[in-house]
Amino acid sequence: MDIHAASVSRKGLYIAIAASLILFALAAYRVPLFSNELHGVITGVSQVHNDKGSSLIATIQLETGEQVLVSMPDDFLIHNNVNVRIDEGRSLFGRQSYRIIADDE
Repeated sequence: MDIHAASVSRKGLYIAIAASLILFALAAYRVPLFSNELHGVITGVSQVHNDKGSSLIATIQLETGEQVLVSMPDDFLIHNNVNVRIDEGRSLFGRQSYRIIADDE
């Protein structure tokens, strides 16, 4: 009976280790570990409607020439300046995410 209990315990340990590795891999894919600050100009704004409400999406032309889509805060429309600073986050596997930091004044 002790051999069976040890076998079941080892299987449970292997399953827990595998689950931990899978969760680590998913977190490494989603969580931005490397951050870079970029400058750009807002070239357009769209309002997106879904079942949770609506949100603003800005098209931003970066200094590098690349265009990115970034979620825009609702109170950001009050500002007159269209120059923005963008925080580009990169995950361990290269997934990019963008966030507006503030406007340049």
